[in-house]
Amino acid sequence: MDRLVGFSKRVRRPWGIDPVSKKRTIFVDHCVWDFLFERGIALEDEFPASNYSVLITREAEFEINTTPEPLKSFIQQTIVKCDIATDAYFGFQDDSRAGFANSDSSLSGFPA
Repeated sequence: MDRLVGFSKRVRRPWGIDPVSKKRTIFVDHCVWDFLFERGIALEDEFPASNYSVLITREAEFEINTTPEPLKSFIQQTIVKCDIATDAYFGFQDDSRAGFANSDSSLSGFPA
């Protein structure tokens, strides 16, 4: 994980550990793929499935189709190797914002 130091703003780490799986949840922003590909970093080595659940947002999933080769293949292979799932629920918990519920710092699609 040392090779990812300084890039943590693009590897988004929401609010902690999943109470069921006991794994830390990590959302990977689409721009991180360039970083990983250019440096030959294997996401499965940096964030082993035994400790991490790696996710992408639905919006990041849409961007994969427009990504040029060979980066597109790298992304698709990494998604399979890491069992990366797509999740619409994304945001940052901020307990310091008095008067705001945790749901105010997250996003899951559009309101009905």
